Amino acid sequence: MKKDYWMEVDSKNQKIGFRYKKEFHTEKYIHKSVHLILINEKYEILLQKRESSKTLYPNRFTFSVSGAVEDESNLESIRRESIEELGCEFKVKELFDFYSQNIGIDKAFKTVFLAKYSEEKLIKDDILVNQLVWIPLEVLKQDLNKNKENYKTPFYKGMKIYFERQSN
Repeated sequence: MKKDYWMEVDSKNQKIGFRYKKEFHTEKYIHKSVHLILINEKYEILLQKRESSKTLYPNRFTFSVSGAVEDESNLESIRRESIEELGCEFKVKELFDFYSQNIGIDKAFKTVFLAKYSEEKLIKDDILVNQLVWIPLEVLKQDLNKNKENYKTPFYKGMKIYFERQSN
């Protein structure tokens, strides 16, 4: 399978096959993606600021790691993306799935994972990642409400779910 082909799923998140990644930006098809919330011992989350050259959501903050599922499982995908973007692999726990439709952009089922950061050396991919920032979870929670435009829409939606589940 070529790298630029992502997994297509139906409205019940069941695999259909594969399509070239740009076809998903027509909103005709649904793909799968994975996202990592990386938290350190100070209860800070690592945010990734997207490159200004990105077509979608340039200069916005998003999950510690994000990526589309190719010809692999969600777990294999988050491991691959972690190595590509941060240079290391983490012991992850799957938290939840959610569906996100971003008008004019795409439709996707998103699987969110959690990992604890414990002194692994992070090696930022300068092509994929503009900046990495640690921010306290409580500060992020407040800032999401005040400055929604600074965040990638799926990140905003996913973190709202995360914070709701943490309060229950």
